[in-house]
Amino acid sequence: MITLCKKVPREEILETILKKFPNHELVRFNGFSGDVTEIALEIESQSLFGGSRIIFLSDIDREIWNDIIKTLHHIPESTEVFWLEDSFPVALIKGMPKHLTIESKEKKVVEKLNPFQIANQLPFTKKDQLWATYQQLLNDGHEPEAVFGILWWKLKDIAKKKTTISSTYKQTLHSFLSMYSDARSGTTDMETGLEELLLQLSPKDLQ
Repeated sequence: MITLCKKVPREEILETILKKFPNHELVRFNGFSGDVTEIALEIESQSLFGGSRIIFLSDIDREIWNDIIKTLHHIPESTEVFWLEDSFPVALIKGMPKHLTIESKEKKVVEKLNPFQIANQLPFTKKDQLWATYQQLLNDGHEPEAVFGILWWKLKDIAKKKTTISSTYKQTLHSFLSMYSDARSGTTDMETGLEELLLQLSPKDLQ
């Protein structure tokens, strides 16, 4: 069984593990950013003593999420996986095997973002930052279509300031337009389509 935990206090998860699985061997990876092979080996391995195991992942480097998700298809029946993060991008967990998601019910008062903040971040194209801002804007109640409109305005503004528009930048504009067209036609939904674009964006795409 795979359990995804969104913003659940770490102590609460550990307490649940101790109560429900007191005899399981516990292996923890917290703040891991090394070779994904280390996690993969633990996920796929059987206990040396033939017992059951718990793999507890938390605050894992996003660069290795795809590789971890692929490995989750090979979990032994005797292994339980708990994975804690602030949130899980829909675009990245599409290929994840059957899983349960639990989320903290605690509501915190958070100052709402200015929606144009994502436009200011766009030229720097730090995808984790763009994705986090996008998620907060959605949580604040902004529609994906509105966020797309802001990003499209910024892309056109950047283009106006260029003396020449490179083929790479033209492709970036085409990708955004294609996604918008697909969302309008129902081929994809705007929220997921825009999320995927932001996660794929790199500095060279805006050159």
